Amino acid sequence: MRLDLAAILVWGFASGCSADGAAAERPARPAPTPEQVEAERRAVDGFCSKHDAEPFAKPFGWPDLADGATAPAAGRSRWVVGWATWCGPCLREMPLIEKWRGALAADGVDVEVTYVSVDEEKRKLSNFAERHPELDVHLRVAEGGLESWFHKFDLPPETLIPIHFMVDPKGRTRCVRSGSVGEDDYAAVRRILQGG
Repeated sequence: MRLDLAAILVWGFASGCSADGAAAERPARPAPTPEQVEAERRAVDGFCSKHDAEPFAKPFGWPDLADGATAPAAGRSRWVVGWATWCGPCLREMPLIEKWRGALAADGVDVEVTYVSVDEEKRKLSNFAERHPELDVHLRVAEGGLESWFHKFDLPPETLIPIHFMVDPKGRTRCVRSGSVGEDDYAAVRRILQGG
């Protein structure tokens, strides 16, 4: 398992340790108003291309992975991002996703972000990974596996990337979004990954 310094620092700050090592109490957040709850629900519905409530959510299906890689196990919320080194919108959203990873941790949302490249050439992904060691970008869809991956979610083969899958700790797909995320999408992402 790879830990980076930023994740450790975010965890340390998010856990609220005081100078003497004792756990500091966080101030309680006020309960959301009914209007805020409804606004968040509408934001989630507008964010997801497909959104399933808990009892109806399908199991998440990993694509066939290249190079003998194995899919991560279930057990925590997961944000799976299908992307490519040649995809401009994919590359532009990665810093935002990484920023949100820290913000989600600070908001008490335990999520693991997993990038799955759809690049056909292993070398392109390797070169990208060497230039961006702060990103865990080692997984790649096996040759010919993209269409079958999309089929698992009833998505047409021409579905655009980036594509986002929000998966709950039980391994069920709660949200699928085709298209990049923007600054205004944080509330929807947080709500989905909190189980909304």
